Amino acid sequence: MRGVALILAWVVFFAAFPGDGVFGESYTAPVMAVIEGDIMVLTKGEEGVIVRLDGIDCPERGQPFFMEAWQFVQDRVAGKSVWIEVRQVDHSGKRVARVVIDGTDLSEELLKAGLAWYDSRFARDRRLESIQEEAKKKECGLWALEKPCGPMGLQAGAGRHCSSGGDGRGTL
Repeated sequence: MRGVALILAWVVFFAAFPGDGVFGESYTAPVMAVIEGDIMVLTKGEEGVIVRLDGIDCPERGQPFFMEAWQFVQDRVAGKSVWIEVRQVDHSGKRVARVVIDGTDLSEELLKAGLAWYDSRFARDRRLESIQEEAKKKECGLWALEKPCGPMGLQAGAGRHCSSGGDGRGTL
C-alpha cells in the first residue's frame, strides 16, 4: 500500500511539473536575458527557461546594489552559454540551479563581490555561507553599507524601511 501511495505521489508531482526531468538535470544552454542578479532566462530547445541561482538572494529592484548585481552577471554571461545543474523547482516554477560560466560558479562570485546574500532558507551548500562571511569581513559591496537590508526584509515590509537583522537580510 505504501508503495502505491509513493508512486501516486510521483505521478501527481510530475503532472504538476511537466516536461523534462528537471531535478538533477544538468546541461549547457545559451543565456537569453538577465532579469535580476539572481534570475536569468536560458534557451532550451525552442523554449525559454527561467533559472534562479541556487543558494543566494540578490538585491531587488530599488535596493542598493541591484544594478551592480545585474551588471555583474550581465557582463559575464551576455552572448554566452552557461552550464547549469538544477537543484529544485521553486513555488513559481523557476528552476533553482547552480550556474557555471567559464568554470566559475556565479553564486559564489556574487557572494565574493558582496552583491548577494547567502540564502539560508533553501541553500544546501554551507560553503556559500563562509564565502559571504569573507565578503562581510572585507566590507565588499553591500557589506560596506551601515545596515544592509536584504530582500526578505524588503518583501516582509512591503517597501518600508527595515533594519539589519542578525544575518544582514533585514528585519522589520
